[in-house]
Amino acid sequence: SAFWILLFLICALLMRNLLITAYIEFDLETSHSDQFAIYWAGNGQAYNESRVARAHLTPHRKQYVLPLGDLKKMSTLRIDPTVSQSSVRISRIRIHQFGYETYHLSPEQAAQQFTLRNQVLKVNPTRSGLEIFSSGTDPQLEWNVSKLQKLKLQTPYESIIIRSILLFTLFVFVFKWTRQFDKEYNVV
Repeated sequence: SAFWILLFLICALLMRNLLITAYIEFDLETSHSDQFAIYWAGNGQAYNESRVARAHLTPHRKQYVLPLGDLKKMSTLRIDPTVSQSSVRISRIRIHQFGYETYHLSPEQAAQQFTLRNQVLKVNPTRSGLEIFSSGTDPQLEWNVSKLQKLKLQTPYESIIIRSILLFTLFVFVFKWTRQFDKEYNVV
C-alpha cells in the first residue's frame, strides 16, 4: 500500500507541476546559430539564473516552445533575443497556462509593450514580424506581464485532484494489466 500511496503522490506532483507552468511559444528567424533566453521575476524580485528558460536558435528552425514559471507569481519578463551583435525577427508570441486565457501578442503590440533595456539598437515592427537589432552581446527587452494575471479563469488546484486520480487510475490499470501477462508466463 505504501507503493500505491507513493505512486499517487508522484502523480499529484506531476499534475501540479504541469498545471502551474506557463508556456511561451514564439516563431523566431535568425541567420546564424544563437542563444535565446527569457528570465521572469515577481514584484520586487531581481532576474536570476534560477528563473530562466533558454533555447538554442538555428537558421533551420523557426518555432520554439519554452516553459516558464507560474503566471500568478510573475510581473515581468526579460527577453534576451540573442547573444551576439545581430538581428532577429519574432513573428508570433503566444503565452498559455492552464486556468488562464491564451495571450497572443502581435508584432505591433510587442513593439508597444516591450521596454528597451540594454544594448538594443532598435525594434522595428513589420508585416512579417518584430525585428530586433542589437548593438552588443547582451540585448535585453522587458515586458510587463502582470496584467495577464487578471485573465485568470479558474484555480488549477481544483482539477489537480481529478487529473491525479485519472493518471493514478491509468497507472494502476497498466500495472495490473501487465501483471496479468506476468502470471501467465511464470511456468516458462
